[in-house]
Amino acid sequence: MTHARGLPPSRSVADFGTREGHVACPLQKDRPMTRPAPDMLTTLAQCRAGIDAIDQELMTLLAERQAHVDAVMAIKARDGIAANTRARVTEVIDGAKRSAVQKGLDPALAETLWTAMVEHFIAKEEAVIGTGGAQA
Repeated sequence: MTHARGLPPSRSVADFGTREGHVACPLQKDRPMTRPAPDMLTTLAQCRAGIDAIDQELMTLLAERQAHVDAVMAIKARDGIAANTRARVTEVIDGAKRSAVQKGLDPALAETLWTAMVEHFIAKEEAVIGTGGAQA
């Protein structure tokens, strides 16, 4: 009998130990998580379970990134720095594209995602601290 996601009912993707054929996931609450490598998956349900697990990890990382942006916003407000610092935006987007290439991700996708994310956070900062301030 298998779980709705194609895994045995007593196992989830996060339950797989680190061993040959498995990839490690980032630590979550001091618990190392792993999942099968994509080339080890044989069913659509297993693939979808892996994607769902990755999506949850992405949400955790994005929430952590947002907390860092909130800290940046407070520092910018305190120091009179503009929400939209053009040089930093360019640096972040270019860095995302370089990292994407190194990790085998389409750099155009990385650019699209990071541009949307950065624009979102700039709009949030401008709503709180305004559009003035120095470039830093």
